[in-house]
Amino acid sequence: MSLQDLGLTADDDTVYQTLTALPSPGYEEPAGAVGLPEQRTGAALRTLTERGLVLRAADGQRYAAAPPAVALGVELADRRERACRR
Repeated sequence: MSLQDLGLTADDDTVYQTLTALPSPGYEEPAGAVGLPEQRTGAALRTLTERGLVLRAADGQRYAAAPPAVALGVELADRRERACRR
């Protein structure tokens, strides 16, 4: 399943997939590994952090993907709840 299936962008999906392969990288690392401009990587990191799919270290410079089963479970539950309210 792609994160795009959950309403996220291709950039969000790419950054999340990169972070799952690079445990706890620094900010510059995902930007280089993903191949996106730093601004787009930063926007994706903000979105993913807000949605609980990425955790930000206390130093504010490192990010790590939340474990997929946990992160996606929460995301799917939120999406189901929003759909039920319609």
